[in-house]
Amino acid sequence: MQTLSKYLLRLSQGALEKPAYEFQDWALAETKNLIPFDSCAWGKGSWVNDTPVIHNIHLHNLAGNFLESWMKYQHEDKLTRDVTLNSNCTFNVDVARDYKDTDIYNIHCKSFFIEHIISTGSIDPDTKIINSLVLYRSDINQPFTEDERALKEILFQHLIEASRINWLTNLPNMFSAYQRSSFNALASCNAQGILHIAMP
Repeated sequence: MQTLSKYLLRLSQGALEKPAYEFQDWALAETKNLIPFDSCAWGKGSWVNDTPVIHNIHLHNLAGNFLESWMKYQHEDKLTRDVTLNSNCTFNVDVARDYKDTDIYNIHCKSFFIEHIISTGSIDPDTKIINSLVLYRSDINQPFTEDERALKEILFQHLIEASRINWLTNLPNMFSAYQRSSFNALASCNAQGILHIAMP
């Protein structure tokens, strides 16, 4: 319990102190001390015409072509839909067992050394964007335990909120002091005009 308390304190401090470009990798390194994992995908997306659309993604220890590969086989990825339909619930997946004889396992997961997954998602009430955090292990003999799954379910909301605070803390720094004096609130959207985050 004390380890978890110290982690949450560090996460809160890091949200306010870390530059935005460092925060996610730093937070994942801290998380790895509680739940060991080999790689991670931390992203935002939405469903468009019953197809998952990724708006941005942070890949940790994964090759840059990970998303392109996943998109080829995402129609076989029932986990994406399960996570979306069950906000803030964490799913524990043994990929060899649960995706046996599928291309997403035999081609995609094996290419990126993915054997075990714990995945959590939630829908932002303001932007309606889906936040997701997926941790992967490569050792087929080292599944995530039920305790680790339950712990990730607790940590997930703290990580998403800490990331939101970090972004909002860093957002004003992208403008000059003169520009900052002329506005009361900020929002951020991507090139397609999709709102990602907003101050009250």
